[in-house]
Amino acid sequence: MESREYLLSVIIPVYNMEAYLSRCLDSVLSAAIEDMQVIIVDDGSKDASPAICNRYADGNPDFLVIHQENGGLSVSRNSGMKVATGKYIYFLDSDDAVNQDIFVRFKEYISAQVAEPDVVLHDVMLVHDVTGAEKLMPSPVSADKLHNVTGLDALRMLLKAQPYYEWYSWRYFYRRDFIEQHKLQFLAGLVFEDAPWSSQALILADMVDYLPHVGIRYTVCRAGSIVNSVSLKQAMSRVLVGDNMCKFDLEHVKDPELLNLLLANHGEFYVSAFRGYCRGVRDVYRYLKEHVWFVKYSKSRTGKFIYYSTKLLGFPIGIFLSKLMYKFTNRNNTVGHQFDF
Repeated sequence: MESREYLLSVIIPVYNMEAYLSRCLDSVLSAAIEDMQVIIVDDGSKDASPAICNRYADGNPDFLVIHQENGGLSVSRNSGMKVATGKYIYFLDSDDAVNQDIFVRFKEYISAQVAEPDVVLHDVMLVHDVTGAEKLMPSPVSADKLHNVTGLDALRMLLKAQPYYEWYSWRYFYRRDFIEQHKLQFLAGLVFEDAPWSSQALILADMVDYLPHVGIRYTVCRAGSIVNSVSLKQAMSRVLVGDNMCKFDLEHVKDPELLNLLLANHGEFYVSAFRGYCRGVRDVYRYLKEHVWFVKYSKSRTGKFIYYSTKLLGFPIGIFLSKLMYKFTNRNNTVGHQFDF
């Protein structure tokens, strides 16, 4: 299997997902094409997930299972990329499912291309974990405008249409040679690792295209998910991820208009971490203090208040007043979340 070259490698990190894993892998089997490699990375699961992984891979030469010590989602995806031999790579989380014909559609699309894009965007169907309600999340920019454009042009259009554009690695197909050329890796030890990965991939891409078809059925409102949790690691990660993204933008993006759009988007990671602080995650205080520099890029009311109050009055007083303001108004002025049903 290691010597065979595939059109597509699907990388699926798994950690204690026995309740969802079979649904995920069944969807992959139903959607599988001939030229497809499936890499399942068991990240030290303590439930029945390892046995489920092995059962699906048993007797299937296109399936590879990696069992490793727990290192987190980033480490699992990086492990999968090390052994991937597909021309393109696709990331799928084990609590989600793929649309039945997405890989066929992708193969047809790639076969018809003269040049191979570095990144291919697709649509998403949000599926409520409790009610089963569905909501389509299409690209905010039409297919005719996102056809074979540079990553910088794609970003400009996406961020103009949706300033709080959300960065999810499972929303794209990536050309493996492009990933290797730029030595792209997921940041280990953090959550929200999708954000710098996806943002940087688009910044670096010479060609981006859009396949206007649902690729993934993404599970929302799952109990215990990162999106639905509030913790020090979550809040800390938002600060460190936002810091990382803003520094990358400042180094690699020379167009003032696009740079402003990107920095404004990434500045909201600080505001999101600040909300966690207001909701009781007190230990994130030192991260907010050490990285307060990039909240100046936020365009939200909360972000602007934090920036000017801390700049004029010093961090301790400014952040205290910001917290009072936030609790008094009790408003979420930052992201109109696409996952709200």
